[in-house]
Amino acid sequence: MLSTAFSKALCSSNFRYIIVSKGTLLVSPHADDTVMQAFGMLRKNVLPGPLYLVTVFARSNYMVIERRIFMQGRTIPKLLPRPNELISALRKNRGHFGGSRVKLLARLLDLEEIYKVSRIRLSEDIAFAKSIGAKIKYFDLPDCKVRYGEAIMDPDWPLLPDEPLSTTLTSLLERVIKETGVANVVSPWPYGGRQHLDHRLVFRAANQVAHELNKGLYYVDDQPYSRRPLDVARDDFGRVCSPVLVKLSILDMKGKYEAMNIYGSQMIDQYFAAVRSALPGSSTEGYSETLWTTLP
Repeated sequence: MLSTAFSKALCSSNFRYIIVSKGTLLVSPHADDTVMQAFGMLRKNVLPGPLYLVTVFARSNYMVIERRIFMQGRTIPKLLPRPNELISALRKNRGHFGGSRVKLLARLLDLEEIYKVSRIRLSEDIAFAKSIGAKIKYFDLPDCKVRYGEAIMDPDWPLLPDEPLSTTLTSLLERVIKETGVANVVSPWPYGGRQHLDHRLVFRAANQVAHELNKGLYYVDDQPYSRRPLDVARDDFGRVCSPVLVKLSILDMKGKYEAMNIYGSQMIDQYFAAVRSALPGSSTEGYSETLWTTLP
C-alpha cells in the first residue's frame, strides 16, 4: 500500500514515479476506453513498461457517423496504421481471434458491416497504441450491442460465472498475461448507476485472473460512465484498494483530447464533456485521473 507521504507527492503536478514491478497490461473493455480512463497516467509514466493494450470486446457494429472535432486532430494522420500493420496485428493475435491466417485474411477483406466497423476500430487502436508506445493485443469477443442489440447499463444485471463468454474471457486474459509476462494488470472499476455490462465482465475477469496468477492489480475510473469517490474500497476478493489522485496539467488534458480524437468512429461529444467535468470529490480535483492500488 502506498504511504501517505507518497500519496501527497503523487498528487502534486510535477511528480515522476515508476511502480517497481515491470510490465503493465491495460485491459480495455472496448477500443476507446483506456484513453479516457488512463491517458494522463500513461503520459506521466505512472505505469511501468513495457505496456500492452488489450481490447476485449473487439467485435462491434457501433460507429459514430457525425461528431464535433476537438483539437482538430492534426497529428492523427501520422499515427494511422498502414495495411501491413493491420495484417500484422491480426496475425500476431490469431490465437485470440481463433482462426488461421487464411481465415484472418478473409475477415480483413469481409464486406459485412460488423467486420468493417471492427477493422476501423482496430485501426484506431493501433494508432492509439503507437501514440503511447504500447504493443497491441486483441480479443475477438462480441460486444454488448452485438450480443443484445443494445448497451446494458443495469448494475444489477446478473453475471453468471459459468456463462460461456465469461469462461472464454477469463481463459484469454490468463493466456495473454502469461504470454506477455507482465507483473501488473490495470482494469476499469465500474461504479454507480451506469455500469456497462461489458465493463463489469472485464472487472470481474481481471480480479479473478490477477488473483490466481498473483499479479499486481490496479484500477482506474470507469470514465465516461462513472467515477468512484476518493476513498479506500475493497474489490471482489476483499483486497483493500487505496486511491491516488494523478493531477493533469492543461497540456496533459490537451494531449488527452487529441488522443481521444484518434477514436473518431466511436467518440462522441458527451464523452469529452464527461472527461472534462468528472470531479471525484471537489472542484480542485478536476483535470485528474485516479489509480487504485492493491498488492498481490
